[in-house]
Amino acid sequence: MTKPLTLDLGEEARNARTDRLLAHWRGHKQEWSMLFGVLCMDHGSVEYRERLDLVFNNLRIAARLDELRVAAVARDSKIAQVIGGNPKD
Repeated sequence: MTKPLTLDLGEEARNARTDRLLAHWRGHKQEWSMLFGVLCMDHGSVEYRERLDLVFNNLRIAARLDELRVAAVARDSKIAQVIGGNPKD
């Protein structure tokens, strides 16, 4: 008989899982999409959402998504300057 899977729900373990998730996807061409998927994962029930919040630190995932957004805006602005366009158009 196998033992049931147990999950450490402490803050340190939660942050360690989040670190592993962020490290795994860092630099991948689909990093933003995958992290957004984890952040927005929801199957309609409040109970499910609360359980998921115990697994990952969603604020840290959101902060990484914001870092990626800022980098994309800066990159697009530089590209627009090189080709002579206005990034606000």
